[in-house]
Amino acid sequence: MRRKQILLSVTLLIVTIGTLLVLASGRLSGRTRVPSPTAGPTGIQYIRCSRLRTGLCDALKVLGSRLQVPGKERLTITGSLTRTLPGGVTDVVTVRVITEFPHLMRIEEQRLGQVRVVGFDGQQAWTNLGVVTPPDLDLVESIAFDSADSFFVGQTQGAATRFLGSRFRLDDGKDPNYTGPFYDIYQAVDQVNMGARSSFRPKLYYFNSDNLRIERVRYQLQRATLPVAVQLSTPTWHTVDNQLVPNSIERFENGSSVWKLTGATWTLSPRADDGTFTRPTLP
Repeated sequence: MRRKQILLSVTLLIVTIGTLLVLASGRLSGRTRVPSPTAGPTGIQYIRCSRLRTGLCDALKVLGSRLQVPGKERLTITGSLTRTLPGGVTDVVTVRVITEFPHLMRIEEQRLGQVRVVGFDGQQAWTNLGVVTPPDLDLVESIAFDSADSFFVGQTQGAATRFLGSRFRLDDGKDPNYTGPFYDIYQAVDQVNMGARSSFRPKLYYFNSDNLRIERVRYQLQRATLPVAVQLSTPTWHTVDNQLVPNSIERFENGSSVWKLTGATWTLSPRADDGTFTRPTLP
């Protein structure tokens, strides 16, 4: 089989073309619409594997059952968040991250005895200090939307999707002894709604061809009229309570690391209406 090449310029071109197609015609070549998913007793829409295309059904099964049946919707991760500041200086804080299927998240940063909280209630991002910054919105989008959970939710909601091919490689295709990963790549148009930030964003999802885990998500955004190439990397996963969860998540912009979330402990639990993701009332 002819070796395939993945270059950033090609990636951005594909994303741009996908955007134009969606805006011009409202559909992508090979668009797949999926019937409504199964509703659980709480009204949450769970994912029915039988209504996904075969390859995606297999990838969903790899994650475990937590997106398909009630009982393990909430994931709590304790660990550290390492930010890369201008000049290459790193800032490390202890964090607790709580996500709940679908699209709920809360991250608590502990610094010098104080706790700063950034959350997303499914409609809007918020902080316990009242001011949501652009980096806060990037963090929310990365954790709540640039994920396997969000990808499969999009499939149940009829997101414009096309399969770009299988067994792509990350080098220039010239190394006869290439030992790196191979990827099956899907392009899906993600609807990101976070109050002040709302957009339809074409994203490329890289499924490892051998184990079907999502290891990369790539897309482009505009910041102050300048294009920014974003990549979310989840290189390794492990099993907790028979479910697959990420060991770490790292965000790159234009090839440079912006932050990395590294887990130390992971806990799965049922969803709970306990106010965890609700915007607090400020004095």
